[in-house]
Amino acid sequence: MNDLVIKCPKCKAEIKVADILAAPAVEKQVALREQEIKEAARKSAGIEINAQTSKLAAALATTKLEAQENSDRLATLTLKLAGAQADQAAALQKARGLAEKERELDLTIERQVAAGLQGIKAKARQEAETELGLKLSD
Repeated sequence: MNDLVIKCPKCKAEIKVADILAAPAVEKQVALREQEIKEAARKSAGIEINAQTSKLAAALATTKLEAQENSDRLATLTLKLAGAQADQAAALQKARGLAEKERELDLTIERQVAAGLQGIKAKARQEAETELGLKLSD
């Protein structure tokens, strides 16, 4: 094919007429392709945002579930702690009662020993006096 050529009057460069006529169509194709790339980028960004949103929603759901489980566990442990504290208080009260009864028992034993000791001393004194009286009368 014979391509028509035009010479530039200033720089003397040869320019093909077909290139000049095709330039608007090429520019239009380039603009359409750029627009398609931008639209694809927007869709890709939207997909990425949706994917990130889904991941964040799943993470949030997991976190909420873990928080609820921790809350339930805390409630259970709080009840167990309250029961253990009540048991400990009862055991301390019982221990105090036993210690008091032990002191009372020790005091009672001391009184009985003291009373028995006085009786033994009186009996020993009387026996000693009786022996002494018998020795004197002999």
